[in-house]
Amino acid sequence: MSDALSEFTIVPVAEMSLGETPLDWPDRPDTLAGTLEIAGQIGERFPLLHSGLAGPDVLAADNLTDADIARGIADRGRDVGSDEDRVASVLFLQTYVYRVAAPMLAAWVLHGRIPDVSASNFVLRFNDIGRPQDVAMKTPRFYTLPGDITRDAETVTVTDLTDAAIRVLLDGHLLPMMERLCQSRKMGLPLARGSVASQIGMALTFIDAQSAVPWQTTARIAVEFFERTADLIAGQGRSGDMHYKQLGDREGVTFRRGTCCLVYRVPGKGYCGGCPLRSKPELLDTWSTRLLARPTDNLVTPHGRCDLES
Repeated sequence: MSDALSEFTIVPVAEMSLGETPLDWPDRPDTLAGTLEIAGQIGERFPLLHSGLAGPDVLAADNLTDADIARGIADRGRDVGSDEDRVASVLFLQTYVYRVAAPMLAAWVLHGRIPDVSASNFVLRFNDIGRPQDVAMKTPRFYTLPGDITRDAETVTVTDLTDAAIRVLLDGHLLPMMERLCQSRKMGLPLARGSVASQIGMALTFIDAQSAVPWQTTARIAVEFFERTADLIAGQGRSGDMHYKQLGDREGVTFRRGTCCLVYRVPGKGYCGGCPLRSKPELLDTWSTRLLARPTDNLVTPHGRCDLES
């Protein structure tokens, strides 16, 4: 182990004390459109969640046909050069999960708001490689804590954001899609559940890396979400784990999935960064490299991207 790695700290977040003071988001835009625009600045893999989308190729998430899904799976397989249906199906599910969950999670971490991305309120447009390129809500609606009202959206007040996220994101959208793929494709339930959990964990990891929100906020949201959904998206006994990592003055959180995703079977691909099949030295090397590569300025704040060093 190199001297640098000997100073690298990695600890499961579940073993840490993150505090019990209720999370608070005092700096929020007064519109849902503002929240969605800022959430979309996290990165290119975070689609801008619109509150309106139209066109002949726009599909309602709760009305996707078997042909729509089969076409998306075939497009994913062709894009990565794999003719294995199970691999293409996993990649389709992971891409779908990420692009539904990522903007919702960013709005939650940045502003304490849960956009209604349930399938009945969601439309999307696939690109030619099987990914939802454009996503939107039919009705601009979000769930939030008491006292948060915007000028341009329907507000549903709740006392438990995690419960709202589970109902909207999992019960209302991703779990039915996951079960549908398990029934129609050669995909076991543990593999499908692990794919859902991993993409949520990866999105939270990326939000932490690209935003100025304290890592503890993201960690607390992640830990509670995964603890309360273990019976829904635990692949092989567990969903995965968020880890705290620190090297010098750099720190943050990252997700290690609980099940393998089969990406290693794609031609030219290896194991993903948080694969449970990788050895501890391999993980430490990857995670320390990624931590050092994180940006330190031009991060996304509750007000948008900002050069914190200026």
